[in-house]
Amino acid sequence: MGSSLSLLITWLTPTYSYTPTASHRQLDKPFVIIFGSVPRSWNIEEWKEVSDKIRGGKSSSTLRYITPYHSSEGVSFEGTLDAATLGGAGFVSQVYHTPFSLLPSGPPISGPGPYSAFFIEVDPLPSTHPSLINKFTFGVKNHNHQGDQSSLIYQCDFTVPLATPQADHNNKLQRLVKVRIPFKELVPTFRGRPSPDHTPFDPALTVSQISLMVRSFFNVQSGNFFLNVHRLGVE
Repeated sequence: MGSSLSLLITWLTPTYSYTPTASHRQLDKPFVIIFGSVPRSWNIEEWKEVSDKIRGGKSSSTLRYITPYHSSEGVSFEGTLDAATLGGAGFVSQVYHTPFSLLPSGPPISGPGPYSAFFIEVDPLPSTHPSLINKFTFGVKNHNHQGDQSSLIYQCDFTVPLATPQADHNNKLQRLVKVRIPFKELVPTFRGRPSPDHTPFDPALTVSQISLMVRSFFNVQSGNFFLNVHRLGVE
């Protein structure tokens, strides 16, 4: 990552919400790309919308390739968030349901393994549209949760900054924003509400679901949105 977009990580309230930063990845730090490379490309056919329509809302979203027919270059999560119909409780997400493991293949590993966080590399939002929705939610679910715990999802909110006038628009890698989401900061939520009594996210278990979401936070935000996501991985 380049230094053209110089932002410090800002801890918000609650503590599981972040303002991301553009920064260099440590070269000696192991990482794995889940989506966003030639061997691990995005597949929009495997993502499905989950939204407030199940409760009578009107929010909608799509997931499309940033560059048509180039699935490894990233996806755009875009749509409209309706906050009015359900009294400020609107939400819409795109969800990936194919199970996978975060740990390397081979003998079982005790402890969290070599990784401690998810990361998402996104485009900053255009400075010409400062009113666009800028707060999103990343969600993940462990595979072995059954019964009541089947509704348990671990989530983290993050805010995407506006592009700066100094951003080098001729070099996409120079202006990507990296959002780092430590496993320990993923908050267990049960049916949409924080549930601190539940067990924390366990990276040793199979991941059964990943989601990208936007929600109204009770009339804090609504309207059109888009988020260009280039890579999603663990480090």
